[in-house]
Amino acid sequence: MNRDFIKKLDPLLKADLDSEWYMGATNINGVTGNGRLTAGISYWGELTVLRWPRLSHFDHLRYRTTHGFPLRNYGVRMDIDAPSETYARLGKPNVISPDMGSFGGVYNPEEKRASWFHEPEWDAAGRYEPEDSNIVMTTFHNPRIGITVTLTDFVPPDRDVLVRRFLLKRESGAGGKKSLLFSFIYYANLAPSASRARFYPADWKMHEMRSDFLCVYDEEKNAVIHFKPQRLPKRLAFNAQRELEAQPERIADFVNNLDEEYPSGGIFIAWGFDRKPGAFSVGKTLYGRKNAQQGNPYFEALDGSLSMRRVSSYPACAAISCPVSFDERNEFSVMVIFSIAERAQKALKAYKESIEEGFDRIHRRTIEHWSKRASSIVLPDADDEVFKTLARRSILALDIGTDATSGAIVASISRQPQYCFDWPRDGAFFDYALDLASSNERVTRHAFFYASAQIKSRYNRRKDGNFWGNYYTDGKKGSFLIIEIDETALCAWNLWRHARHVPPEDRDLYLEKIYPTIKNAAEALLRKRPKKGGFPAKAREDDNLFAKTRTLHGATSAYLGLISAHQAGKQFGENKSTCDSWISWAYEIRDAIVSSFDESSGKFNNEGWRGGTWVIWPSRILPFEDERIQAQAEYLLSSVEPFLLKETQGAAYASEKLVACALAFQNRVEMLDRVRRCLSIMAHEVPTPGTGHFGEVALVRDFGRGEKFFQNRTSIPHLWEGTLFYLALAAAYNPEWFDREDEPFSW
Repeated sequence: MNRDFIKKLDPLLKADLDSEWYMGATNINGVTGNGRLTAGISYWGELTVLRWPRLSHFDHLRYRTTHGFPLRNYGVRMDIDAPSETYARLGKPNVISPDMGSFGGVYNPEEKRASWFHEPEWDAAGRYEPEDSNIVMTTFHNPRIGITVTLTDFVPPDRDVLVRRFLLKRESGAGGKKSLLFSFIYYANLAPSASRARFYPADWKMHEMRSDFLCVYDEEKNAVIHFKPQRLPKRLAFNAQRELEAQPERIADFVNNLDEEYPSGGIFIAWGFDRKPGAFSVGKTLYGRKNAQQGNPYFEALDGSLSMRRVSSYPACAAISCPVSFDERNEFSVMVIFSIAERAQKALKAYKESIEEGFDRIHRRTIEHWSKRASSIVLPDADDEVFKTLARRSILALDIGTDATSGAIVASISRQPQYCFDWPRDGAFFDYALDLASSNERVTRHAFFYASAQIKSRYNRRKDGNFWGNYYTDGKKGSFLIIEIDETALCAWNLWRHARHVPPEDRDLYLEKIYPTIKNAAEALLRKRPKKGGFPAKAREDDNLFAKTRTLHGATSAYLGLISAHQAGKQFGENKSTCDSWISWAYEIRDAIVSSFDESSGKFNNEGWRGGTWVIWPSRILPFEDERIQAQAEYLLSSVEPFLLKETQGAAYASEKLVACALAFQNRVEMLDRVRRCLSIMAHEVPTPGTGHFGEVALVRDFGRGEKFFQNRTSIPHLWEGTLFYLALAAAYNPEWFDREDEPFSW
């Protein structure tokens, strides 16, 4: 293979972890939301995700990072040759076009150019402030012009608006009177959408053709209204644009009558400042085409010449600006508000109410909400405050990932890679952690979501009782249109295990509603029983799209699902022959797994993706103190430590192995200390700086400067990886929690 081509390959491919290369890099450092409106904020303060009213759909922002599909030979992130240290260290994703996303900046007439805050001349850093909230704070500093900017991003719990408050502070003695000439500019490339992109990025062009409609600026309301009707109206977008351009005085009436003009509703986004703008421009974004810069507000803003155009049909974008006037404290603040609703007047009302309430009051209410939520989270008894902070962050991230309508929990809010679905496999571990953290009512809602999502087919008995690979948060099939044995099995375990957390007075009713789902899952598993018994027949295991396999991955989960169903059946009064059919095969599987232990290598053979970990926990095939389990745990720990010591190229799901190791070594002090040292590295070195999130993958990078460091990649925040850290911490410091949870399966 050509060596120059190898140099261009993304490091993920070299480490054989390729999902980001195929689907695009994740540019998220912090998240905020209320279960309906959800936003992703990059390390550099860019708005890169804007999803409403569900977490898995729809995304109303035109933002796309580069990817390798199909066979595009470039890295998806900036590397050592990046224009700034943070760009290189964090691997800033490459975007398809610079006018994508939504962000702020300043225009300096002395230099006759705009400087966006995400550009390399601004030193950026992000964090959650307060620490126990989902309020994202990003700071930017530009020493050349002597300005520091603090950006605060949050979605209040009771209103579908995104608040972005920019506080500019001038350094003492910087700029003098000339600094009064600065303008603050904000740009938004929105794409209101009422359609789903199922196989992103393969169908992104088709998805974008169905997105967006019309964008207008209403001077009377000081707001940009960007919308997409639910149904295509008789008056097409370009006709409306032409009419309003000919009679701009009709724009106010047009906006006031939008709900009558489009009675079916749709996606209406009202956005603007909490003050009257000095200039504005609405235009088209034609990236990748000839004359792409003509009439585009992004490029107009670069030289400070917003055209005051008021209307544009799709694909539309807009920019507005206002003069910067520093007060006696050398400060200037402006609030940018995005309000989204299914009706225009509803969006405009929430927009107006947010301006009238003001930043301080909305901010205070949101802090109180998250402070109350954070104080209820049960944390492991770790002796390191960073441990506790990250454990709390893992649960708070699950809050953002929970759909307010259905209770479904997405794997990540990211669109690239497209993990914004509910995987039942991930959900089993989410629910385990939420039960430990005392979020039991949320788990009950999640259980009923799975009960409603289970496949119920009269005509295809092979599918009946199983679960699809993943789901939209409204219960419809997601992107993985396959059936995986481990997802079905783990669902049966999850739904039964949670029963102990349901209040005693409600437990019988819970079991009455949930037991049919457990039984159907067990019957689906039983159809995978070979005539000769033992391991389940070949099946798809863990998102394996192209081949069916027969490994410990499917065997350990099937065992867990079957014994859960047996316990539930006994509790519910199922007939003895049915319960016996489940438990007899479960014991056959257990015996086959035990016989797969290889004395010469000191580990279980035929692990598959996760079977070597699950054989210890959660399946508990043998007691933790069994010599074979101890040997397997030693093998797992020896595979994790080189990664954390930065001796490998990268790894995924390191915390998962640490859960099993911590439980196995709970009575071996020296081995438990090794696990805790691994957790210390996971906590202090691996997460995203400031915000404490994990990606699905962490690469070990070395730019040849004598320092190796971790770089998070793939669907940040990856909620399963964060959840596994919480569980690993609990296993290392509170193993008795797991004895209580796994009581029906203990020896």
